Amino acid sequence: MNRQFYTSTILFLLDFTIKTFKIENGNFVIWDEAHFGKFAQRYANREFYFDVHPPLGKMMTAVSNVLFNKDREFKFESSEEYPNGTDYPSMRRFHAFISSFIPLLAYLTLINLQFTHFTSLITALLLVFENGMVSISRLILLDSHLLFFTALTTYFLTRYLSRKYLIKDEIINKNLKNICEIIETKPFIDQENEIKSDSSKNLSKNVNTGSNIDKEPKPDPSAIQDKPSNNQTYLNYNPIPTLLYLGLSIGCVLSVKWIGCLTTLYSGLPIIFILYKKLINKDYSLLNFTKKLTALSILLILTPISIYILFFILHFRILIYSGSDDSHMSSLFQSRLVNSEIGTVNKYINYGTVVTLKSSKNAGGNLHSHQHSYPDTPGNHYQITTYHHSDTNNNWAFQKVTDTPTNPRFLGHNDKIVLYHTETQQYLSILQNRVTSSPLTTASIWTLEIVTDILGKEHNVKTLTTRFRLKNVESGCYLSSSNNNYPSWGYNQGEVVCTKKKDVTTLWNIESNPYKSNNEEHNKERNQESNQEHIKEGDDENLQLVNPEYREVRNLQTFFISHFLHLNTSMFLTNKSFTQEKDLEPVRLVSKPIEWFILRRGLRMTGWSTERPKFYMFGNPISWYLSNICVLIGPLILLIKTIKIKRNLKNRLDPTIRHNIARDYLCIYLFTGGWLLHYIPFFFVGRVLYFHHYFPALFFSILSTSYVLQHTRKISIFILFICILTFFLFSPLTYGIVNIENMKYFKWISTWDFT
Repeated sequence: MNRQFYTSTILFLLDFTIKTFKIENGNFVIWDEAHFGKFAQRYANREFYFDVHPPLGKMMTAVSNVLFNKDREFKFESSEEYPNGTDYPSMRRFHAFISSFIPLLAYLTLINLQFTHFTSLITALLLVFENGMVSISRLILLDSHLLFFTALTTYFLTRYLSRKYLIKDEIINKNLKNICEIIETKPFIDQENEIKSDSSKNLSKNVNTGSNIDKEPKPDPSAIQDKPSNNQTYLNYNPIPTLLYLGLSIGCVLSVKWIGCLTTLYSGLPIIFILYKKLINKDYSLLNFTKKLTALSILLILTPISIYILFFILHFRILIYSGSDDSHMSSLFQSRLVNSEIGTVNKYINYGTVVTLKSSKNAGGNLHSHQHSYPDTPGNHYQITTYHHSDTNNNWAFQKVTDTPTNPRFLGHNDKIVLYHTETQQYLSILQNRVTSSPLTTASIWTLEIVTDILGKEHNVKTLTTRFRLKNVESGCYLSSSNNNYPSWGYNQGEVVCTKKKDVTTLWNIESNPYKSNNEEHNKERNQESNQEHIKEGDDENLQLVNPEYREVRNLQTFFISHFLHLNTSMFLTNKSFTQEKDLEPVRLVSKPIEWFILRRGLRMTGWSTERPKFYMFGNPISWYLSNICVLIGPLILLIKTIKIKRNLKNRLDPTIRHNIARDYLCIYLFTGGWLLHYIPFFFVGRVLYFHHYFPALFFSILSTSYVLQHTRKISIFILFICILTFFLFSPLTYGIVNIENMKYFKWISTWDFT
């Protein structure tokens, strides 16, 4: 234990030193520091924002911002120099500190799996001297938190599996006709030391003669209880704390990035296998199985979900002020934010008043148009989209289609209307099955159908709370915000179609309908002059004050779960819509999964034409290619071992060999399986991808070197020496390139674009 403690401490300090060396280099906002620095600033200012990632990682980054950034006005614009009030080196050290636990956890993970101290240390040092891991961990990014919780989850998973299931084995003495003793042994390596062949012979002899073993008196049972052996300790091992920690760490990795879903699957598969083995075991009662299933469900399903939800509760509790990203949320959510533009609104909608419409589905955007045509409908027929930001192109005005000469009053149920777009000065229309902004025609006439209202359905449409549909009179279809986005010609904004289906995508509500302080007096005068017969019978509210402020909505009770689902839907749809843009290719930002494995190129994190230090995210070529080889040949080694055992009856019956092969299967799953689960899914992702998406998979591939090199002490030392040498050769990429010309000698492959 002392050796493990000292080794862990040294690993942590060494890794922290490596990651914080020259961390003050680059006194400007580097790469995605522009995003996550802004989000951290938003937390400090309690201003609502939207991002595709869950909140935990950004909350942790916000802690560093609160501690080390005194400038609350700094915007974290890309490539902007840090002001004096922002202690950016300390903010970066905060992230390096968290990521410095990764090699330590890797070391302890391998100890859990009964690798030798030497092999575990060598593997951990490969992580310490991995250039890519250092690059991603010394900036104000989420990846430090993601990799830390990935490593933590792996540690607790191996702790549970090794102690609960792998260390137990039955030692059978072939010289006895019956099993005379079932021993709960120490894991793997200690078996041979504890079970001596000569003691087995003595045991057999003593059993046959009825004599005492070694002619010693039988020990007092109470003494055994007072001083339990290691075997009894393992037998009485309580897995509940470890499973609880595993559930908490799964919840945390999920709450940093959704790639944590892959880590969750990685943790769940062996648990499912264990449950399956219990289920088909006839000697294992159904009652015990039910108890085990319930306990595991609480600890490994309910706990992570609760943690995930908890951080969203904190997220909403902190961010109470209106911000520029409000439109990603529902209209009612926005109205509850402090200083929201829609916090004070008219109750009803006057014809001719400029308003905004929002899709009422989860992640719905504002109805939007701009002076850009569809590719197949050129001319003055403009695109209709949904947009998630405040913009004058979201402004519309309802006009009533009527034969009555009197002035229409409020927007109501079954009104025939046209919808006028104030910027393009055209009308919402249907043209060749396209929803367009076009000159006024009969295809521009719609019928408004009120569906429901949160505060009680009325004849008139109410701002924020009324859900309605718009049915095109000519075609009979409903205006719908689909779940798709337009391609680049539509600026990747939300697609708007017309459909016969009456589903949630066809529901809309009025969002912006600003209330003016003199509105009530104006409406009183207008009400006195108006013809009362035009007010619907039973609409008593209109007989009094015509269009008051909608005060009732202020006291409307909204539910966290609806906001939670809305935000997560928006995150999913926005994340899915990220596509590769051609204009990004020249600066080598985006990449493909196949390029990560072969280290075709890294990622330029700064501009390459300035005099500033240049930072290039790139792996250590030696450890990178070594881990690729090991992660692939590890299963082949296991296959060869398995074939040899199957072909030898003596080996098949040997408990130690059977035990070790079970350990090998677990190691291959944890290493190669972990790599596959965190790598292969990216081949099926349609969104834009970057080099750093490979790093969780890289963590597992480096762990796989322990399995391949575990019996090659001298070779391992030599490989580590070469990896350390290579790390320092490529260190200018990590710590900041001053002279690009000096790096041309290290361009071993033509696609490495750091020169």
